[in-house]
Amino acid sequence: MWGEPGPPNQTPETFAAGFAHTRTVSVTPGQPSRIEGAAGSRYIDIPVTITATTDDGKTQRFEGTYTLRRSVVDGASDAQRRWRFYKATIHERT
Repeated sequence: MWGEPGPPNQTPETFAAGFAHTRTVSVTPGQPSRIEGAAGSRYIDIPVTITATTDDGKTQRFEGTYTLRRSVVDGASDAQRRWRFYKATIHERT
C-alpha cells in the first residue's frame, strides 16, 4: 500500500524486519482530515491507534497519523491515482 519508492527512509526489507517479532497488529483509524491539494496531488491525514502483540506476548501501543497521497494530474496511471501511504508519523505510547 506504500507508494513509490516504499516506506520513507527504509527499504522494503528493513520495513518488514521491523515486524519480525510481531504476532498480531490491530489498527483503529480515527476521523480523517479534509482532503488537501498541492501540485497535482491530493493528501489526507488519518489518525490511528495501533496495538501490537509481540512473540513473547508483550502488548505495545502506538499513536500517530498516516498521510495518504494520490495523483490527480492528466496522464497519471491508474496506480498513481489510487490512494497510497505517503508518510507515517507514529510514536509508541508509554
